[in-house]
Amino acid sequence: MKKLKIIYFSNAFIADHGGRLHSEAFLKEANLNKDVFQIEPYPKPSVRSTEQKKVLQGGYRKRFKNNSLLQILFFYRRNLKSFKEISKLLRNEFSDFNVLHIRVDSNFLIIPRLKKAFPHLIITTEVNASPFDENFNNIGFVERFKKMESNSLEASDANFFVSNYLKDSIMVSSSGKRDFVVHNGVALESFPTKEISNLENRNLVFGYVGTLDYHKNLFNLIDAFKETYEKYDHSIKLKIFGDGPMYNELSNYIKSLGLSTAVELKGWIVHSEVAANLKNIDIAIHHSANPYMSPLKIFEYMAVGVSVIGPDIPAVREIFEDKKEIILVENTTEDLVSKMSYLIENREKRNEIAKTGNIKVRESFGWDSNALNIINVMKSKLNENN
Repeated sequence: MKKLKIIYFSNAFIADHGGRLHSEAFLKEANLNKDVFQIEPYPKPSVRSTEQKKVLQGGYRKRFKNNSLLQILFFYRRNLKSFKEISKLLRNEFSDFNVLHIRVDSNFLIIPRLKKAFPHLIITTEVNASPFDENFNNIGFVERFKKMESNSLEASDANFFVSNYLKDSIMVSSSGKRDFVVHNGVALESFPTKEISNLENRNLVFGYVGTLDYHKNLFNLIDAFKETYEKYDHSIKLKIFGDGPMYNELSNYIKSLGLSTAVELKGWIVHSEVAANLKNIDIAIHHSANPYMSPLKIFEYMAVGVSVIGPDIPAVREIFEDKKEIILVENTTEDLVSKMSYLIENREKRNEIAKTGNIKVRESFGWDSNALNIINVMKSKLNENN
C-alpha cells in the first residue's frame, strides 16, 4: 500500500488559541508514524507579533462581527482565497500528495470544489467547532449557511469531530463510514503526574488556566471564589494563569472585592511552563464552555493529577463521569460555590477523583492515540481509493 503524503491545512498554525496546540500535536505525531511518508503544514507555523494581535482585536474585527451582511462577504472571500491557495499547492509543489487534511473553520466550501478538481485526492477534515457558533455567529441567512456546511462535509472522505454532540449538531445526514469522533488529548510527556501534596501546612489552592476573554464567565469564578473564601475563613487561594482582553478589568474587579492577597493574576505563561505551574495547584477549574467543546485544559489538568471542576456540557459528559473522574458544574455562581465546597470538605474523595481522572487520560487521551486513530482512517480511505 502507498504511504501517506499529507498536506495539513490548518489556519490554527498562525493563531494564538488552543487550536494551535492541537494542530502542532497532530503534525508531530504524524511525523513519527511509520505509515506517513511526509506531512507538510500549510500555512507554515509562525509566531504572531503583538501588533498583529492588536489589529485583530481592534475596531475592524468588532465591526465585522456586528454586521451580518459584512460577515457574508468575508465568508465567501475567505473560501475563495483558501481554494486558490490550496489548488495552487496541489498543482505545483504538492502535486504528488495523496491526502489533504483540513482543520475546518469557515472555509468548508472548498471541500466539494477540491474533490471535483482533484478526484483522486483523499480529503479529510478536523472539525472542532461550527463557524456559526463562533466567528460567524451573526451571519445573515444562517440556516442556509448551516445546510451548506453539512452538505460540504458530506463531500469529504472522512470527517473527525471532537465530540458526538458537535457531529450531531452539524451533520444533517451522518455516516458511520465517513463521520468519526476523535476527542481532544494531551501531550503526556509534557504533563508528568505530580505527587499528591501534603495539605496540612498550607492553604488549599484553586487554579484556572486560559485566555481571559469575556465569554469565559470569569466574573462568575471570582464571585464564587469570594463566597467560598469567606465561608472557609480565608483559608484558600486562587491562581489564574493567562492574559486576554479582560485582564485589566478582571484585575480591577478583584481589587474592588478586597481579594488582592487571595487571588493571584499570574499573567501569560508559555505552554511549556503550564505543567510546572499546575503542580502548585490542588483543584483546577474550567467552569464554562460551549456544549460542543472538548476543552484541552481538562485533559492537561487530569494528566498532571489534580482534581478538576469542569463544565456540565454534553461533550464532557461523553468522556468523563461526574464525581468519578471530574466534578461537573453548571454555569452559575451558586453551583460553583457548592462544588468548590464539596472538594474542600472531602479530601479523600478529592484525591480519588484526581487519581481516577489521571489514569483515564493517560490510558486513552494522549495525542499519539488521537493521531493514530485519524491516520488509520486515512490509510483505509487511500486503500479504498486505489
